[in-house]
Amino acid sequence: MDFRKLSGALRRVLRQSEPPADPVAAMAPAGMRIYAIGDIHGRADLLRRMFSAIVADASGMAQGVRAVVVLLGDLIDRGMQSREVIELALTPPLPPDYAYTVLMGNHERMFLDFIDSGKGAEAWLTMGGAATLSSYGCAPPVGLPSRGDLGRLRDDLLQRQPERHRIFLRQLPCAISYADYFFAHAGIHPGRPLAQQRDSDLIWIRKPFLESRGPFEKVVVHGHNISTEPELLPHRIGVDTGAYATGVLSAIILEAAERRILQVGA
Repeated sequence: MDFRKLSGALRRVLRQSEPPADPVAAMAPAGMRIYAIGDIHGRADLLRRMFSAIVADASGMAQGVRAVVVLLGDLIDRGMQSREVIELALTPPLPPDYAYTVLMGNHERMFLDFIDSGKGAEAWLTMGGAATLSSYGCAPPVGLPSRGDLGRLRDDLLQRQPERHRIFLRQLPCAISYADYFFAHAGIHPGRPLAQQRDSDLIWIRKPFLESRGPFEKVVVHGHNISTEPELLPHRIGVDTGAYATGVLSAIILEAAERRILQVGA
């Protein structure tokens, strides 16, 4: 993927689109305005701007409507501010009456696997984990790391990373549901009921989910798969616009039958 072209196509500071022309059958819960934010990948600067944009947008809500904020996972890796993103996600600058949930992404899972057992360490490092290590002041290995190198790297990270960050990541749920909408980082397995979805599919699935035309039990709101614009389809909504590379972080706003896009840029 040519991220320079992608960045050019998405370059904007803040944009809100009109709802799609086709009628939307799915409904958000009465009395709620939901903001679901796509993959952040170490861009604390963009997450701060998104939180501010959400607060500004929610200031126009009718009396009695509650704001609900969902982060769809992949807070860390690739971008250079993973430590800052985790800290910001732990203490978001949002009013206390907002409902707030952060979901597990595959990059959080890879990070925890590295901490717990070293499993998949090489893959994690090449998929952006080195940037997370750097954000904590750890020096990523040069070249192919040995088992000893990985062990020393893990020990160094454990000393430098606040324990509250690991506690926070370990308790992240893989999915949450509101009325006709189901939120997960990657999507769902089309052949299974929502109640029987596997965590591995919720945070990793791609092709079977993306190629399915639905319908599903609920409209699935997800990140994980980069697109030049948020994908607003009858059966799924994808909001990963490659923030770490494009400088554009996207969210979907759901209220009653309405869908709107909220974006912030660097």
